[in-house]
Amino acid sequence: MLVYLFFRPIWQCVQCKSSYDTSAIEHLLVESVHRTSMSYILQDLSCTKCSQIKQPNMTSYCECAGDFETTMSVKLLSEQMKVFSNIARHYEMKLLGETVDWILKMNLNIIKPKM
Repeated sequence: MLVYLFFRPIWQCVQCKSSYDTSAIEHLLVESVHRTSMSYILQDLSCTKCSQIKQPNMTSYCECAGDFETTMSVKLLSEQMKVFSNIARHYEMKLLGETVDWILKMNLNIIKPKM
């Protein structure tokens, strides 16, 4: 349940009406942003033809002569960062908003994905 106190949203338990710790929720969301960012950065490359994961680091093409592409698209990461940014703005979570802004600033290809 969401209650507004002085125009700031506060989460309350539906059953007992006690308030949830907003800063704890924000820190969990920041952790999720970091995990999402790291999963994009450390992702595997897969072959567009046979879908095998790239094994040797130096090869440009798969053994089947297919190209490699990322398993997680820039578009998906961009959408996820936009969701986190909207949550930060709506619920006035400054740390979450700054974290998302910093990730977007350091990775300009997320904002304007290559087609």
